[in-house]
Amino acid sequence: MNRTIDSAQFGPLQISPDQILVCEEPLLGFEHLREFVLLEHPQFRPFTWLQSLESPELCFILAEARHFGLHYDLARFAPGQQGLSTLQLRVMVILPGNEHEPIRAHKLGPIWFDGESRRFGQRVVDATQVQDGVLSPENGQDGQQAMLPCMLVE
Repeated sequence: MNRTIDSAQFGPLQISPDQILVCEEPLLGFEHLREFVLLEHPQFRPFTWLQSLESPELCFILAEARHFGLHYDLARFAPGQQGLSTLQLRVMVILPGNEHEPIRAHKLGPIWFDGESRRFGQRVVDATQVQDGVLSPENGQDGQQAMLPCMLVE
């Protein structure tokens, strides 16, 4: 049965059960939230929004780590190497304080997604385990599409 939430950013949303993502490794500071939906708007690619179903005013802007030129060892995020092929990493986007600053990524707290099981979580990594990244049009332009259950919003 579909659920309806009134998102502060997107208004009323009808969410089907197959779009719900379950947070297994809680987001830092939001440990009590477990159910989310990933929203995508074609006009704003490569960004997606991680919308909380339990707290409709909470929505994080995300992008695939590769768009920032960030690289992580995926094996650290897949227990026992299972699901490694369906695993994707996204990072929270840090919007600039003014128009002269670049859009940046929260590189030390990547969020892993397993599209097959519709699970995700956040892991903290050491600064030495990742390179710094700035959003660049050259990064992530290999034509790969996300294989996650995204809800299209307009």
